Amino acid sequence: MTFAEAQAALEQCWNSFPDSAQLRSPSQRALFDVLKRDSATMEVTTTGQTRIDIPRSALDGALAYLTAGGHTKDNPCEIRNKYHAPGPLAQATAVNGTQTIHYVLPILQQMGLVGIHSGVPNTAWVR
Repeated sequence: MTFAEAQAALEQCWNSFPDSAQLRSPSQRALFDVLKRDSATMEVTTTGQTRIDIPRSALDGALAYLTAGGHTKDNPCEIRNKYHAPGPLAQATAVNGTQTIHYVLPILQQMGLVGIHSGVPNTAWVR
């Protein structure tokens, strides 16, 4: 899948994404809720009740990184979401220095645009 194809698929999926969904982090250890969305942002609530706005550009960042690197199921990308040493995929989805990879990848997986392996190490790929 090219980045242009991924963006077109994201456009379709964004508009049909449910206003309320409960998803798991890539490691499967944490739950979060997607509370609402508008044309540019999804709002999520963590298990600790922290609200975080996830801009659509963060999802674009993940898709751009995965497609540019040729990260398919046969060549997955390690997520490396360590707070003090985030990997390049985590950096591609950061918003004003805040990591959003924990939310971005499950949202994209729910949309059917990426796959996630929750074993060690966590990996992701574009479908």
